[in-house]
Amino acid sequence: MTPLDPRPAASRLRALAVAIGVLVIVVGCGGQTDGSPAATGAASAAVETGAPSIDTSGGAPSAGPSLTPGATPGPTPILHAGFQYSDILKIQVDRLAARVQPTRTAALVHAYNLSGPAPVDGGQVRLRKGDFVSVELGPLQIGDTVWYLVWPAPGNKLHPGGTEWYTSPPPDGSPVPGWVAASVGANVYMGLQRRPDKAEIEASAPVGLNVAGRGDYESPLQARHDRFLIDWAAAAPASGTACAFNVSLVPSDADFTPEVPIKASTTTVKTSSLNGFGASVPWLPIPEGAWDTFTVAVTSTCDWAIRFVRLEHG
Repeated sequence: MTPLDPRPAASRLRALAVAIGVLVIVVGCGGQTDGSPAATGAASAAVETGAPSIDTSGGAPSAGPSLTPGATPGPTPILHAGFQYSDILKIQVDRLAARVQPTRTAALVHAYNLSGPAPVDGGQVRLRKGDFVSVELGPLQIGDTVWYLVWPAPGNKLHPGGTEWYTSPPPDGSPVPGWVAASVGANVYMGLQRRPDKAEIEASAPVGLNVAGRGDYESPLQARHDRFLIDWAAAAPASGTACAFNVSLVPSDADFTPEVPIKASTTTVKTSSLNGFGASVPWLPIPEGAWDTFTVAVTSTCDWAIRFVRLEHG
């Protein structure tokens, strides 16, 4: 999966000096605090509901992200409330692992700092209590675990540069976000530190459409363009039972056929990214003014999360 690189120009240029392109990948939580019995005991209670609280005390974990209990998918979606795109979260436990997939068995990402004269190898990423991360995608519920795709946010800042996460060492690899667990059952591992305003977010990346849920969904109207980015993740509500995840771009003018960039199914979890939609882009060949808006329509029996962003030219 290849999310839009949200870092400022200077940070992007520094990364491009040691890597070509942006490798998109999904990363998760594990290790001593990934919900294993040794770390959390029999954590079987439902995820707590209610808005996430702002934790500035550094003390006991706050209430976790709100997640609506599961129900039979249908035309009306079950939208999962929780942390929002670019929210800065404070880690509330030690050794919270960041992984390459939102599963407890996935490999951990690796930290490198390239800001000095020589790269500094920070080893496998296990976040410490008091560290900060920023949200890229989520929430995604898998069993009793709630996952978010996040970037490192040292100093409580959005994409400050310095230490970055990789799946292969630079210069072969490029910076990636990673999946981390916000909670396992009643055990809460991350709390909301602050919510940046739109101006701060858009200084590094467009906000776009960011939503998570289960079942069918149709977005507000989106403006026609010729290039988009879709980051997405889909998980089977019951492991081993197949679920479907499909995304269509539906023109407001019914005379035009919807574009279907994503048709997927899984019995576990899938994560991916589409950048530009390749040769199947329906936007440019259509006469100017034929239609100007469309909706993003999800039809799914999976738990899912999606980020849909208009890409500017440059």
